[in-house]
Amino acid sequence: MTDAEQKSQQLSLWDTERSEHSWSVRQSARARRLSVRVFRHGGVEIVVPPRTSPQRVSAFVSEHREWIERQRRRSAPASHWPLPPATLELSALGEHWRCIVSSGSGRVRVREHADQRQLQLTGRLDDLEPLRHALIGWLAQHAHRRFNAPLRALAAQMGVEPGR
Repeated sequence: MTDAEQKSQQLSLWDTERSEHSWSVRQSARARRLSVRVFRHGGVEIVVPPRTSPQRVSAFVSEHREWIERQRRRSAPASHWPLPPATLELSALGEHWRCIVSSGSGRVRVREHADQRQLQLTGRLDDLEPLRHALIGWLAQHAHRRFNAPLRALAAQMGVEPGR
């Protein structure tokens, strides 16, 4: 599989369907001017100084809309990931997991069969948000199991306490 094919098969960790409307305006006492942040999930935050009028915020957004949309397109992950995936490639760990699909009713569940490097996906797999959430949950737990001890050992060597 080529690098381009692997990248196109990666799991979407962000909800790209909902990010379309994730704009927020935050007032900050420390802000001296209006600023905009575009997050990798496509969300946009406008930071404004106190007593900034809604008209000024609107004008600022209009003035920078093209740049904001360009950044959103550049940072948002592609939304064509196959869910449920056929495989999960965890390159940092050198692991390749095959996903076995068993559609049905009920809550989406991910059951790990570590000896065979298989994940059994069960439940309502056509409901993509719970499926994505379950896969991300498994990935976070797996990463914790695999990285916790080595990182604690490294922290001890360095004389620091690991934190969140």
